[in-house]
Amino acid sequence: NWRGNTHTQEEMTSICDAALTSDIVKLTDVELEHFFGEKDILKGSERLVREKNKLVAVTLGEDGCLLRNRNGYVYQPTYAVDVVDTTGAGDSFMGALLFQATRKGFSIDQLSVDELKSIAGFANACSAGSTRKYGSMDVMTTMEDARWIMENIPLKQPTYDF
Repeated sequence: NWRGNTHTQEEMTSICDAALTSDIVKLTDVELEHFFGEKDILKGSERLVREKNKLVAVTLGEDGCLLRNRNGYVYQPTYAVDVVDTTGAGDSFMGALLFQATRKGFSIDQLSVDELKSIAGFANACSAGSTRKYGSMDVMTTMEDARWIMENIPLKQPTYDF
């Protein structure tokens, strides 16, 4: 997690090398720009997938997320919950993404766009659910809460037009 701290060139190289050789990468839009110099989310995520990444998630805070693999990408707005505290939202998102992506029964780089959309919706629900209370570990969204959010809370108006 980048928090605005500065990095030496050696640290930047190490972080980028690690990201470029991972199967799954999750970063924020701000981290995409900081570490890879790319403001354009589509171009940046495409570059990461072209390298070695099988699945790239770019989280966009209250605007949702973009998931991409070699089969395509999906932009998913997040759910319109009343946000109390965002501590742990990224961790909740990533845990939910890993949970969903590893249960599909085949390689993550073969997930269809529809499957990416399903994973993004679940990850956003878990992330949104974790923001409804103060804290981090104690507020992780349960499966029941995630399902309730997906069935009862409307999506925010899309911010991006990908």
